[in-house]
Amino acid sequence: MTRFILLLLILLATINQAPILAGGLFIFYLAFYTGYELVIVALLIDGYYGAFYSFPWLTVVVFWLFIIVTVTKEKLLLYTQTDEIFS
Repeated sequence: MTRFILLLLILLATINQAPILAGGLFIFYLAFYTGYELVIVALLIDGYYGAFYSFPWLTVVVFWLFIIVTVTKEKLLLYTQTDEIFS
């Protein structure tokens, strides 16, 4: 439920042109959850602003940030002496 509320807050902050709030929520979301939903939210925002007539920059940037965070998150995991994952 908190994931859905956080996605709605990101969507509303972006539509209401509050980029600092949207960026902070975006980074918080990527740190604690998987970010594949953010690509869909970026598609919705690009569609709202009509960015598909030129190039959907927000969708491309969010997609690459999702890939970068997914790859680096696995490398930042810590292991204990009994090979348990601790993040």
